[in-house]
Amino acid sequence: MRLLPVLLTAVALSLVQPCSHSLALATTTAPSHRLFVTNYRDDTVSVINGDTHHEERVLKVGATPQGIAHRSNPPLVAVSASTASEITLIDPISLDVVGTIETGAEPEDLVFSRDGKHLYATSAATKSVHVLDVEKREEVAALPPAKMGRPVRLQLSPDGTILYVLIRSKQGAVWVVNLESTKVEKTIPVGVNSNDFALSSDGRWLVSSSFADDRLSVIDTTSREVVATHPAPTGAGLVMHPTKSRVFSLASFDDAVHAIDYQTGAKMGTAEVGESPQYGSIDPDGRVLYVAYEDSNRIIAIDTDTMQQLWRAGVGDEPADIEYVSLSGLGEPPLRARNNQAPDTQALIHSPQASPNPGARP
Repeated sequence: MRLLPVLLTAVALSLVQPCSHSLALATTTAPSHRLFVTNYRDDTVSVINGDTHHEERVLKVGATPQGIAHRSNPPLVAVSASTASEITLIDPISLDVVGTIETGAEPEDLVFSRDGKHLYATSAATKSVHVLDVEKREEVAALPPAKMGRPVRLQLSPDGTILYVLIRSKQGAVWVVNLESTKVEKTIPVGVNSNDFALSSDGRWLVSSSFADDRLSVIDTTSREVVATHPAPTGAGLVMHPTKSRVFSLASFDDAVHAIDYQTGAKMGTAEVGESPQYGSIDPDGRVLYVAYEDSNRIIAIDTDTMQQLWRAGVGDEPADIEYVSLSGLGEPPLRARNNQAPDTQALIHSPQASPNPGARP
């Protein structure tokens, strides 16, 4: 009879231990890819495990994080903290916050230079684009401020020589910036209150969305002219398919994501699976579109062929932007913070489980 308590204890431990062990494995084994989501209202970044579709970590960053970008070698994720006027730098492998870059300019959208040595950041305060040296952790240059409107989104040409800057204004325009001379070589009108634009993987086509006009403008980057316009539901974000002539328009007020052929203007499908889609990211093969839904505090993965929901995961308060980061073949992690004190990470998990069921609680 003395063995009974021992056996019961052993059984109880056997029920508890595997769960703890599984959690440890989940946090130490790197997935094939991760999704990094900026949460505007709670000053965090949610890290979604691409294999399990679960939120594996929440990182505390500067106030009101918005834009997000990454480089592959050495691997680094950058997050713009607008109210804090700084960029938070994250190691995408270890998930450590490794430093900050002070900008003093309310940064919003971000893009890395092709060699990864510089960051370009739009500024709501200065109405300019600031150039940041990642290694030195300091600002080294800035474009002249916009005379009307302000820069809101950035795209970099595949060869890294041209920076496209979307200007939100009553007219709406795209700047074509030569990065060697830092001169605006051309201004291309694209429509009232343009919110986002997307560049084809070969760099030939640039598509912008005009929120006020409900219109897509297609720019031939060779001639630097608008060659077509198409009526389309628009909203905050626009995502380009990497291999097809297709864009995904995130119609925030319609609670819908529309797939549109930007060469013909044909509607290819619609996904109505969440509330207030903001910005999105797509996998390298173009099979899965990941969308941040602001009002429902979740991200949703959408099959780009069927436009059906694949899965969803809860994130933080008011997700703003999302970045797909492949972990396959990444090199050594970046240098640790020098004189910058990195913010603490949080043990918080916004949602313990992803759900394929639209009616389930995330």
